[in-house]
Amino acid sequence: LPIWRLQGLSADGDIRLKTLIIAVVTHGYLFLHYALSARALAAPDVWVGQFPFFLGALTIVSVLLAVLRDPRVVVSFLIAKLGLLGISSYTHVYSLSIDLAILGVIILESVTLVDPKLNYPTAGILAVTFLLHRFFLGSFYRGDQSQWIRDLVTSVMTVGIFTFVSGYLKRVSAFIHTQTDEVERLDEAVSRLTVANIGFQQYARDVEAESVDEERKRITREIHDTTGYAFVNINMLIEGALSMNGENDAEMRLLLSRAQEQAQRGLSETRIALRDLRKIDTSILKGPAAIYRLVKAFREATGVEVFLEYGNVTGMWEPRYNDTIYSFIQEGITNSFRHGKANTIKILFWSTERELIVKIRDDGIGSPVIEEGIGLSGMKERAGRFGGSVRAANVYDGFEVSITIPHSSSRSERRDTAV
Repeated sequence: LPIWRLQGLSADGDIRLKTLIIAVVTHGYLFLHYALSARALAAPDVWVGQFPFFLGALTIVSVLLAVLRDPRVVVSFLIAKLGLLGISSYTHVYSLSIDLAILGVIILESVTLVDPKLNYPTAGILAVTFLLHRFFLGSFYRGDQSQWIRDLVTSVMTVGIFTFVSGYLKRVSAFIHTQTDEVERLDEAVSRLTVANIGFQQYARDVEAESVDEERKRITREIHDTTGYAFVNINMLIEGALSMNGENDAEMRLLLSRAQEQAQRGLSETRIALRDLRKIDTSILKGPAAIYRLVKAFREATGVEVFLEYGNVTGMWEPRYNDTIYSFIQEGITNSFRHGKANTIKILFWSTERELIVKIRDDGIGSPVIEEGIGLSGMKERAGRFGGSVRAANVYDGFEVSITIPHSSSRSERRDTAV
């Protein structure tokens, strides 16, 4: 239940607030109970007005006990509260149920608010003191001895139950607080590992892209060197053949034959280099394939269900949008997991005549206040490069963020219209 773990409080603050809530609720119930049963108790009218005053004083002491930290001051206030109970007993004609309810709150406060080494002895001393006052010093009975014994047994059993329940509440509250903190630490650790994992994926993708770019540059240089060397040799051989002016036909044929061999060798090496270049281009995942790999890795890392729906987008979008869409989805699903605590994420694609729309919707807790942090501002900046926009909003079942990027043709039409 939510009351077992009040968010944002330490273990001590948590149990103090719970104790105060129980005390205030109990005092409120006793006020209503007394208001309805005062006539049945045959209490004088003057007493009927005095009991709420004492009950209010007991409540104020409970509030002070919840905020005080000094052990000696806490014990002093508990003794004062016990004294108020003893004095107020006459106002409800020594009703056993009312006395035991207030005594139960005092025992709860003694067990939960006093130093652990002294809490049970303090509760025991206060309970015994009040029972001695009620049954041997301050109370009077109009009945037989058997009624007196039954009330005494009832009181002792009730005090024992209150003491046990108070101790159990404190232990359970501390245990739940500790377990909750541990779960939160583990959740934060999993969240950080997931973000790190996604970051490593991005790093690997960047490194892969850089290595591919370097390889492409190497092959381009190789093509340049091969064709340059071949053309220079061919040019020299042809110049040599032309300089003979047909005087030495055999020598000229030899030079032209070597030029042909050089051209064929250069062509063959260029074809090999171009084949290698095509292999590199097809080895990099782009567009939907890259997003599918990202989603698959995210599922495996987090256990979150991610659904890809391409709608009417049947093929590749414009290649220059690849990095923007990939980064948008990466940032969006990470935020859904880390901040939204989502269990299910849907990625929806749709294309109109003018624009490409990508939406990420989750079933998480949403965001009371949508602040433009680094992630959202980065999304908007990348979309803005192409005249696009990003929107984020809470929806009825979670949170949704979307990016809209105009097609190149529609952007050209808008520019033409503006002109």
